[in-house]
Amino acid sequence: MILCVGTTPTVQRTMTVDRLVIDEVNRASAVHEHASGKSVNVARVLGVLGGAALDFGELSSTELAKVSRVAVGFAGGRRGEQLLEDMDRAGIAHDFVRTAAETRLCTTVIDRAAGQATELVEEAPAASAAEWAALIDRIEARVAGASVMVFSGTLAPGAPVDFCDRWIGRGPVVVVDAKGEAMRRALAARGGRVIAKLNRAELAQTLGERLETEAELYGAMRRAGPVEGWLVVTMGKAGAAAWAEGAMWRVTSPPVEAVSAIGSGDAFAAGLVARMNCGVEAALRLACACGVANALTAYSGWVRREDVERLVGEVRVERV
Repeated sequence: MILCVGTTPTVQRTMTVDRLVIDEVNRASAVHEHASGKSVNVARVLGVLGGAALDFGELSSTELAKVSRVAVGFAGGRRGEQLLEDMDRAGIAHDFVRTAAETRLCTTVIDRAAGQATELVEEAPAASAAEWAALIDRIEARVAGASVMVFSGTLAPGAPVDFCDRWIGRGPVVVVDAKGEAMRRALAARGGRVIAKLNRAELAQTLGERLETEAELYGAMRRAGPVEGWLVVTMGKAGAAAWAEGAMWRVTSPPVEAVSAIGSGDAFAAGLVARMNCGVEAALRLACACGVANALTAYSGWVRREDVERLVGEVRVERV
């Protein structure tokens, strides 16, 4: 079972306009709302990847088994109800702690004329000490049955400092998609397998370094990579890089006409988790294909299986 943990979920509203004009009235031609936030996105994409075996080109001999996943986090108020109801419709198992604060709403505005997506982010509310304790209890109750724990996104205010790393070495592989102190603690942890995933700007912020050149990036990744795991850095259209199994890897993504890249990092993380037991190259290939597939849709954390099947053969992964 894969446990997808995130404390800042959101109801995501996507508004599509023919042309976005600042300081003018803009009328949406389409509006869509769904459960989102990084951990929910990971769980949704894992659901698409699970089930019947997928034909991933040269990887077709290895079937991708049905993925059992549970999303865990906070949900509050009317939007919290909306979040959970949409997850039910999507078949995403969940175990959320109900909070006094209302779940946030984030908005994506897609400008068809410019081919651009603009994200308007509402900050997540704080959770009380009792709510954090309740969430930790629910995670503890599921740790024994988890093969992987995925911690995604910024922690809600009030989080214990060791929230993401306290389970490292407890058995499951711990995947951390975060930045700042949570990521620094995960990178420094010992005694368990850690897969750290973040984008280039987040790594620079986390390490307090300027990572402007390829040499600076690769040097920082070699120094900071977890002792018993991987460090994966995504770079948007430029693909990704990984320090794993004592080697540096470069991932080149196929060119596409993106609709919205919002949620592509989460889709990348889902693909990485789904294939990590098949080796670095296979995991990075599927991860990149999922990230690109997400960018072909208007919604965050959405991929189409046929897109993933097509794109996985177009991703290039090489040692550097």
